[in-house]
Amino acid sequence: MKKFVVFKTLCLSVVLGHSLVAAEGSTEVQKQLEKPKEYKVVKGEKNAWYLGISYQVGQASQSVKNPPKSSEFNYPKFPVGKTDYLAVMQGLGLTVGYKQFFGEKRWFGARYYGFMDYGHAVFGANALTSDNGGVCKLNEPCATKVGTMGNLSDMFTYGVGIDTLYNVINKEDASFGFFFGAQIAGNSWGNTTGAFLETKSPYKHTSYSLDPAIFQFLFNLGIRTHIGQHQEFDFGVKIPTINVYYFNHGNLSFTYRRQYSLYVGYRYNF
Repeated sequence: MKKFVVFKTLCLSVVLGHSLVAAEGSTEVQKQLEKPKEYKVVKGEKNAWYLGISYQVGQASQSVKNPPKSSEFNYPKFPVGKTDYLAVMQGLGLTVGYKQFFGEKRWFGARYYGFMDYGHAVFGANALTSDNGGVCKLNEPCATKVGTMGNLSDMFTYGVGIDTLYNVINKEDASFGFFFGAQIAGNSWGNTTGAFLETKSPYKHTSYSLDPAIFQFLFNLGIRTHIGQHQEFDFGVKIPTINVYYFNHGNLSFTYRRQYSLYVGYRYNF
């Protein structure tokens, strides 16, 4: 009888122990299920859509080949022969795009965007030409003055681009780094010579009389910083690579090019 009681007691102890272990395991599982999920905190600059504006200043060139005065294609307000002009170009730029960063440390990224630049320049401002096709020099005798050869020019560049981004300082609320990229675009010019050149073209009032728009390829590089959640600033330079052959007929030709543009830009990150 005593042996039976001892055996029964042992069985009850085993059952109770098993129940306690099961209950403890169930409680632990329940705690794990009820424990809130831990999300990985993103360190470094975040991905974002952005809208930007910039002030641009740089240099543009105009190359004119003007035939002798005896030619029907001679342009009286410009010197005879080949003359090159440089002018300061100022303007504005607009851009809209998306930036993203890669890897756990997020120091490397890229941005993809569309853009439009406007620039204004005056070539040969206040310069005078003489009746023999030369340029009147300051404080020197000059033949009868024909008029000024100042050429007011407006330029538009519009297209898409991609920049690679490299952050040296990389925190969620602030970063500083470099960018380098390329842009493909259309490039259009308009100026005060257009009306006269139309009269010298055999294809008057057609799309073949002037060629004011071409394909353009540009390099884009500089430094950038972002502060807080929304503010971003950059300082860079754009370098176009292709000349615009605006007009070329009868030994009279006009060629334009924006040589470079320095810019200071502001971007708002959404």
